[in-house]
Amino acid sequence: MSLNIGEKLKKRRQEKRRSLEEAASKLKISLRKLQALENNQWNKLPAPVYVRGYLAKYSQYLNLSSQEILLDYEIILKERIIQKPSRLPQIENNQFVFSPKAVVVVAIGLFLGIIGMSLIINWASLISPPKLTVEQPSDNLVAREPEIKIVGKTANSVHLTVNGRPVYPDTDGHFELTYNLQSGFNTLEIKAQNNLGKEATIYRRVLLQ
Repeated sequence: MSLNIGEKLKKRRQEKRRSLEEAASKLKISLRKLQALENNQWNKLPAPVYVRGYLAKYSQYLNLSSQEILLDYEIILKERIIQKPSRLPQIENNQFVFSPKAVVVVAIGLFLGIIGMSLIINWASLISPPKLTVEQPSDNLVAREPEIKIVGKTANSVHLTVNGRPVYPDTDGHFELTYNLQSGFNTLEIKAQNNLGKEATIYRRVLLQ
């Protein structure tokens, strides 16, 4: 018998001997939300766009396939959709009645649509690797001096490292640091990682003569 989402999460967590409190602290997701996920209490959770994020982080934390978990969740969402027949008022003489109530309904619909699009865009940015560009140095550079500048741009919210050394972008995402080369061939690994663990990596090879 196949397990549902909550059972899969709970079973794997117990196999790894991790408490809900430990998981909540590590993932920075409230204990109440993790309990709702393991109990399949979807009505106690916020909008699906947020639930997808929680499921992705929790499944990765437990070394489960986030793709499989999210696919199961999409099936649940489809099963919960209830088709309700629309009831439109009969309009005499084919004339549209433009009432204040209709104005409010349209305004609310537009507002929710804008919010929904914003959430979708934000979610897409989280599940995609962060943008990362390196302006200096160029690849296969031959350097005469041991000190070089590494200059580039990324998102200001990512965890950025150069050969494992933390680098902190400014509010616009720009970063710059001085790096000391070793004599001979050097490989620079510039890596950006977002909050969901998605990475973008650029390598620069520099020869110090």
